[in-house]
Amino acid sequence: SRPAQVEEAMQFVELRTTSGVVSCVTLPDSSKGWLNSNSYLKYPVRFQGSERRVELVGEGYFDVAKDEQHKFVVKTNAMEVEVLGTEFNIDAYERSGRDVRTTLVEGSVKMTFDGSDNQLHTIMLSPGQRVNINPVSRQWGVESVNTSATASWKEGRMIFDRTPFEE
Repeated sequence: SRPAQVEEAMQFVELRTTSGVVSCVTLPDSSKGWLNSNSYLKYPVRFQGSERRVELVGEGYFDVAKDEQHKFVVKTNAMEVEVLGTEFNIDAYERSGRDVRTTLVEGSVKMTFDGSDNQLHTIMLSPGQRVNINPVSRQWGVESVNTSATASWKEGRMIFDRTPFEE
């Protein structure tokens, strides 16, 4: 008879940054992630199954190792972003009145979220595009942006290009 196989319990790494701290992490698949100030990232010690799934609260920049057999998924409070290999930024701080934003730097991403019409929406972004989703009203829109300004935080720089003073 065959010996019983015991499924290994999933173990997770939780990374939190404090105010003013930016942290870089190499994920189990060799993807790189940068976590901005006051952010949280949860990922498994070892990716298993058909997808590489992480959870983000706050802001993160990801340079995803290409793997067409295992999609990479970032889950936030407002959406899921799915990629095979690309670079993108997610701004998902949980603050009242603040949109959740995903900006594509290179490659392509597929986003899935509930819209204001209570329907599940799936959109594809092109490089240089950003989607903004209001987590309360579920209103959303896509715009063209300067991607160098979007991820400058991970290099310790801040670039303001026609940025409203309130922001």
